Amino acid sequence: MKPEGKESEKKDAKEIEKNSYDELMTLRRHSNNLKDKNADIIFWPEQSTPWPVNTDETMKKWVEDGAKFLNTPIIGGVLWKESSNESEGKDDEYFNAAAVIDPSLGLQTPAYKKRRLVPFGEYIPFAKEKWMSWLHSFTPVVDSFASGKEPVILSSKIKGQEVKFWPLICSEDTQPFLSDGARTADVMVVFLNDAWFGDAALPQHAAHSVLRSVEQGRPLVRVANNGLSGVIWPEGRGFYLGDVPRARSEVLEVPLTPVETLYSHTEIFWRVLFFILAAGVFISRIIIKQRKS
Repeated sequence: MKPEGKESEKKDAKEIEKNSYDELMTLRRHSNNLKDKNADIIFWPEQSTPWPVNTDETMKKWVEDGAKFLNTPIIGGVLWKESSNESEGKDDEYFNAAAVIDPSLGLQTPAYKKRRLVPFGEYIPFAKEKWMSWLHSFTPVVDSFASGKEPVILSSKIKGQEVKFWPLICSEDTQPFLSDGARTADVMVVFLNDAWFGDAALPQHAAHSVLRSVEQGRPLVRVANNGLSGVIWPEGRGFYLGDVPRARSEVLEVPLTPVETLYSHTEIFWRVLFFILAAGVFISRIIIKQRKS
């Protein structure tokens, strides 16, 4: 499902809080609609929870009660917090993450934490350096997310069968190496928020998801806030809900039949090969140019 989100309208703390409550109510309403449609699993887009789902007890109870009421597992983009270690002098860390909420077991750990953050959108480079404090003037970002260190496969039981999901968050589907190993999962999922960008960027971003699905031979689910949500088959064809800026929830079929691809077994080989070829072409042109001169 895709709730409507309008990043450009989030101007001050009161307005942000009001928007957060409104979006949670939208999320609840459309999730309840999916209960009537007998969905096997529900996907929420990037950062669906405005407060840390693992440490804010009210937020945690809200998502767990929701999954229990729906009697359906939920996998969604969430805000995640890791408490500080005062003995090591570390501050609390916040992550752009994805997690499973099971109707019987509640919030599951570990969560997947986004590994590649967007500069000036999710973090401010050199933010802790006083001499670089002027960089804050380039972005509305107040503080920086921390980045995850490793991939995490999320799993959930659907009709008695364990299904494994390879999560990516927002721009991570544009970086092929972050999908290395996705063939060990059954489904790839991209949680994203394209409300920051204009309409022209939406199909461009979706095209990267098609490439990742074809490379890994796995179906891919895109669940977007103001973007192209839908399902992509490993053959490259897909069905999108559309990019209309309104909340929408639908039940779509996700094929669980994998396609074994040469690329998924030899990912690093192709990158090294093309790097060597590109370097070879570059060096040969320099040599030819020097000989001519």
